[in-house]
Amino acid sequence: MPREIKKSIYHWITNHRKTRIGKLLYSFSSTINEALENKNNDFNTNGEKWLIDSLDANQPLIVFDVGANIGDWTKLVHHKNKYAQIHSFEPIPAIYERLAQNTQGIEEIKINNLALGEFSGVLEMNYYPQNPIFSSFYNHPLGKNKKNLTRVEVMTGDKYCELNQIEFIDFLKIDVEGFESKVLFGFERMFSEKRIKMIQFEYGDLVLKSNFLLRDFYGFFESRNYKVGKLYPGYVDFDGYSCKKENFIPSNFVCLIN
Repeated sequence: MPREIKKSIYHWITNHRKTRIGKLLYSFSSTINEALENKNNDFNTNGEKWLIDSLDANQPLIVFDVGANIGDWTKLVHHKNKYAQIHSFEPIPAIYERLAQNTQGIEEIKINNLALGEFSGVLEMNYYPQNPIFSSFYNHPLGKNKKNLTRVEVMTGDKYCELNQIEFIDFLKIDVEGFESKVLFGFERMFSEKRIKMIQFEYGDLVLKSNFLLRDFYGFFESRNYKVGKLYPGYVDFDGYSCKKENFIPSNFVCLIN
């Protein structure tokens, strides 16, 4: 498109920003952008199931599901690989009860009523009974209903691995509503000794509350010899960090050790 025409279009849109057509254009373009950035929490279609399907189904993998909620992702991994030993973590007692019910009788799944973090101890967590998936150590903007403060046990990943004699983790999945960086810090020994093969973490606007932006995630992993890419349906885009990626649109990233 010629530059002058593009400038004219920009100028026209700017001058119509508050009009009905301007608002429609904004809504439409925002929807397109979110779709292109893979804003989608359905793991059957957002690339998460594809990533699980890429795992070796015949190997006794060690998988961590940090922020397991009621266990849907955990069970998807188990369905794919019956030999995988899955360690699932859910700190909120009411949600943990449903996790226990959903995974009852599956010996390969070890459930834990605790959170993983950068230190071992006790913390208060926001539990939203009517929107439990938004429960977080931070005030969640989508947790619109009444919250309950719940004291939960916290343990570092290094300590958990030591107690359970876990030497390597094949797949570490973290979905903890803004607490992802704290979980990573708790695995410092495992990372320094290169004992974690693949990581999937969620990114979104709650990184503003944790003060750990996407650029910090890239820095954390690249300094430890991992490559980082964004997860899409059917592939991972390993094209490196740029400030344009810092858009706070909820999505998942994958890290592989080099």
